[in-house]
Amino acid sequence: MAQHRREPNSLAASMAAERGPSAWPASMAAERAAPPRIPATILTGYAGAGKSHVVNLLLAEAARRKLRVAVVAQRAAEEFALSPSPIRADLAVAYTEVYDFGSGCLCCSPRGEMTRALAELARERRDAVDHVVVRCGPLAAPLVFAKALLCSDDAVASTFELASIVAVVD
Repeated sequence: MAQHRREPNSLAASMAAERGPSAWPASMAAERAAPPRIPATILTGYAGAGKSHVVNLLLAEAARRKLRVAVVAQRAAEEFALSPSPIRADLAVAYTEVYDFGSGCLCCSPRGEMTRALAELARERRDAVDHVVVRCGPLAAPLVFAKALLCSDDAVASTFELASIVAVVD
């Protein structure tokens, strides 16, 4: 006896294809209509580990490949106006520095400086960015930055997706 093998869900897939997108459930139609989210990489490590050097290498490689990368760099208050940033901002399509002035974590609250910087990037530069690199300060917890990307603001969460968390070790 010959057995007929049927691909899983092939009948449902062919029926949906025949009826078109209007027959898809609303959640599927919304997923298809939403623009793709911008991947974000969080870069963390202790002071002097080479985070800024890695960011510069990423920016140079992105420029070579014609990718548009934005950088949001957290710096400690001691660095405020004392030393220039070692990051090659000229290679980034957008570069923002946020500072921790010791009054608590700047990215925990929905009104934090990190969330505001990401929201501004989502609102004003969405079509001009292929990837975002968030460079943490030396004492920052990377999961707090992940929370700022994923949970803090609807505009931010719908614009960015957490691609990776990279720890730089010297």
